[in-house]
Amino acid sequence: MTQGGGARSSPENGSTAPPHPTERPVPVKEPEELEELEESRESEESGVAEGAGPAAASGAAAASGPRTIRMRIAEGDPWSVMVTSFLLLAGVGILAFATTVVLWILMEAMAPDVLPDLGTVVAIAIGVVTVEVVLGTGLATLGTFLYNLSSLYSGGVEVSVTDDLDLPPAAAQVLPAMARARARVRRCLRGRTPWPRSWSG
Repeated sequence: MTQGGGARSSPENGSTAPPHPTERPVPVKEPEELEELEESRESEESGVAEGAGPAAASGAAAASGPRTIRMRIAEGDPWSVMVTSFLLLAGVGILAFATTVVLWILMEAMAPDVLPDLGTVVAIAIGVVTVEVVLGTGLATLGTFLYNLSSLYSGGVEVSVTDDLDLPPAAAQVLPAMARARARVRRCLRGRTPWPRSWSG
């Protein structure tokens, strides 16, 4: 027994149930159509791979080319500069002090009683080394503060680092020129200097 609205009623309890949806037939593709679809997909994939091939090759070529890294030093740490300069200047001062003592010993062995006594030389060397360490450390720290102030307006120093070694560096171009100039000067001096006959034999 059916009621209005398209619902179906059961004769036992009178409950309603939703109508069955209309079943649509699923299209079944023939094997020939499936083969054509697979061939078209393969051709599309091969076309994409061929198009990506030159791009990948160019990317690899660009990656294998020279690389350049640019850095900008916008600020320096005054504390690090002070400690580093103090250690470096202290090492230089110790080396200068030891060299002074060794030279005094050698000079005293070759010409006695020419130089002042060792105590005076050591006192002078210690004073010079102390002034050198203090002034050098102060100037380096002050230079760091001045650099930080100037970098606020100029942006700092830009440093470029590259691995391109095709062109020779400036030093490789200057050294041959210096060697050629030295050879020319030696030839000129030999032509103008009268050498004794005893040296020529």
